[in-house]
Amino acid sequence: ALSLQRNIYLNHLNIEENTNELQKRLNATLKLIAEANCKGLDSELNSIKIALQDLIDALNEENNAFQNSKKAVETVNKNILEIIKIYDYIKEVYVKEQERYGLADLEVILDEQAKKNTDYQNEFIALNALLNANNTASTIILKKAQEIFDKTTKDINTLRKEKEIIDKTSGDEARAISQVMKLQVVLNEVEVKIIQYRLPAISSSYKDDLKQGREYIKRIKELLKEVPLNIKELNTTLDEAIDYIYKLYNNVNNVVGMALMVENVVVLGNKYRSTYTEVDRELSRAEFAYLNGEYTQALTIAIACMENLFPQKTDKILETAKSAN
Repeated sequence: ALSLQRNIYLNHLNIEENTNELQKRLNATLKLIAEANCKGLDSELNSIKIALQDLIDALNEENNAFQNSKKAVETVNKNILEIIKIYDYIKEVYVKEQERYGLADLEVILDEQAKKNTDYQNEFIALNALLNANNTASTIILKKAQEIFDKTTKDINTLRKEKEIIDKTSGDEARAISQVMKLQVVLNEVEVKIIQYRLPAISSSYKDDLKQGREYIKRIKELLKEVPLNIKELNTTLDEAIDYIYKLYNNVNNVVGMALMVENVVVLGNKYRSTYTEVDRELSRAEFAYLNGEYTQALTIAIACMENLFPQKTDKILETAKSAN
């Protein structure tokens, strides 16, 4: 009754014919029972029971398939739309960047997928027509939907992998373009500091470091112009450049900061040089270390000198030393 209410297609099950046949067999069995002829009754009754259960199972299967078939067809449509979306994206990038991104191998994949897309759309139209016509078993529709779903899912996974490769290449290129600009700014700042402060340990020893930094930037720009892009070398060179230039930036900042601290402490101690011979001597040692580029040693000597002069004011001395930073 429920199957009839749902207007489920059941012609292929021959329900009326099968139930009539089972009824005849059952009537014949009842007649034998009435005649007290029990020979072979168990076997016949069991056979009728199995046949009836098979019919019930088939009905249940059709009901379940009917409930799931519409959703299955919708899922197939979503898969096809997803394939077309990814395909169009890859196709667009391929047309624009096939040489730059080295996408020549995609030509065959895209041609094959274009044909598949047409087939999938036709298969969906036919499948949807079956769903609405109510002249085909729901189990058959569900099976066809599952087959198309499996094929389209496989293609989606293949296309997604190709898209990931393209997106990674595009992302790596964009990252390199962005980072090389930042590195140029950082390197310029380092160069300005070196020129501005002209500290003994900076002007000479960091000249080669600046040169190396410029070489990194030059090489990255050259790699960005290559066709096709050598993404592996570009990423390796960029990572090396970032590590090298930012390390140089931090080192120069530390050296400048240390040197300025030395200068501040010496300026503080200069007020007492004429009064205390030991202060004059220690500050002269600090200045000598400073001129040799030994800023850590110079700062240690200068602060120790001031601590001896003002034992209870170490924090104040350190605060003064850092005030220029």
